[in-house]
Amino acid sequence: MIPDAARIRRQLTGRLAKIDRPDDSAEELKRVYDVFLKLGAELELEKARIQFREIGHRPPPRGGR
Repeated sequence: MIPDAARIRRQLTGRLAKIDRPDDSAEELKRVYDVFLKLGAELELEKARIQFREIGHRPPPRGGR
């Protein structure tokens, strides 16, 4: 269930960005990114990295925090 919950939280980050809360969005996305990093979910990490760019924030470095 953890991967599913993290995906839902990633969707939340997109909604936060749409209501003009990019900093809140980036903060939540960082939490989501950390979960995917711990799970080793490479595809989800790449999706999160793309989303960071979409909201105008720099993604974390690959393979680390």
